[in-house]
Amino acid sequence: MKVCKKCGVELSEDSLFCHKCGISVPHIDMDTDNIKLTSSSENKITKSCSKEIPMPKLSNCLKFGLISLISFVGFIFGIQSIIILGLICLFFCIIFIIGTIFEISDYMLAKKDFQLYQQKKQKEIEEKQERDKLQKEEKQKKQAELVRRRNELDRTRNEYSKKGIPTCPKCASPSIATINRGYSIIWGFIGSGKPINVCQNCGHKWKIGK
Repeated sequence: MKVCKKCGVELSEDSLFCHKCGISVPHIDMDTDNIKLTSSSENKITKSCSKEIPMPKLSNCLKFGLISLISFVGFIFGIQSIIILGLICLFFCIIFIIGTIFEISDYMLAKKDFQLYQQKKQKEIEEKQERDKLQKEEKQKKQAELVRRRNELDRTRNEYSKKGIPTCPKCASPSIATINRGYSIIWGFIGSGKPINVCQNCGHKWKIGK
């Protein structure tokens, strides 16, 4: 078991960085009685990353800033020629500016207090997992309700079918009326006198004998 020389926290054997303070951990050869340090930068503090939550990179801030600048330039040129293109570029510009602000905020927090940054990101991860869990449960409930509703409609449809009563293919209601199709936008008056079935419960229409 390794021990961080800066904060004293215990680390796993394959840890390259301390998950608490972010300091680099030199490789330790445990096969010999005398512990050998194979790292030349034993005391060098590099604000890097832990295995679970890495140190944010300044390059990410620069990337977001550069893309937002390019989007703003696209907005300036687009608004003079193609308004829609300019508005699209403005939308992306705003999105990436917000992303830049968040990236810089995280980077500055990590440089100031790496452990506090990890706690913040861990909380965000847990909140996202909780949201995903709730969404999954809600989706499962909706699917279960659809299955229950489908089975209920099938039972109702089978009951009426045994009695020889036709039902709506959509809601299984026996309240069916027969009317002429009437004028159609696609076919005009062609076949307008052809009779069709109409469900009086849900309004579903279908051809007779279908």
